[in-house]
Amino acid sequence: MSEGYSEPPELVKRRYASTYRERQAQETQRRIRAAAHELFTRNGYVATTIDQIAAAAGVARPTVFTAVGNKRQIIKLVRDVALAGDEQPFPIPQREWMRRVFEDPDPRRALTFYAENLRSMYERAAAIELTIEAAADADPEIRELYAVTLEQRRRGCGMILQALAAKGPLHDGLDVERAADILFALASPAVYRSLVHVQHWPPERYQTWLAGVLVAQLLPPQSGSLASGTMAQQT
Repeated sequence: MSEGYSEPPELVKRRYASTYRERQAQETQRRIRAAAHELFTRNGYVATTIDQIAAAAGVARPTVFTAVGNKRQIIKLVRDVALAGDEQPFPIPQREWMRRVFEDPDPRRALTFYAENLRSMYERAAAIELTIEAAADADPEIRELYAVTLEQRRRGCGMILQALAAKGPLHDGLDVERAADILFALASPAVYRSLVHVQHWPPERYQTWLAGVLVAQLLPPQSGSLASGTMAQQT
């Protein structure tokens, strides 16, 4: 009868120590990221220092550089995690909540899902997106990062419109590129800020408004909708 296999105690200890260090490193990075997010959005990028981030996170200054990097790398990580909603290394188009926009065969329902996604993303990330935009004129590195954020968002709009065009016709007179330009303008963090932060709309109202305006601007009217509306008024 063969003896059961068991790992040597020293291997178990090393594996446990390695896992513990990884958890510590992740927690340190999370504290730095949370502190930086609050400081950047409250005080602005330029006015926030590494020393302030370290103090707010409860770590030494060198730890900030070791765990995350310089200030530009920190704000990029803050933005990436805020948009995605977690630290998992999956692009946003591959996440389940965004895949349903691409996979649902009904273009109106797909845009409704997209508006819901935008509301969730901007609840987490609109403030940091606008912080990056505000800092772009003062810092060449942030200007480059801001250009990247615009290019990423415009490319994402193009992907959404390619998917919509495959589901059915777009609004009369629109091709994919022009429709993507409209989506880029309407589904922006600045619009979210204007309605939710400045005008104090509940995020749910923003979501409903965005879904309605995107359907109206990007898709053709549903056949019979005008007649149905007239009949409803008459009754």
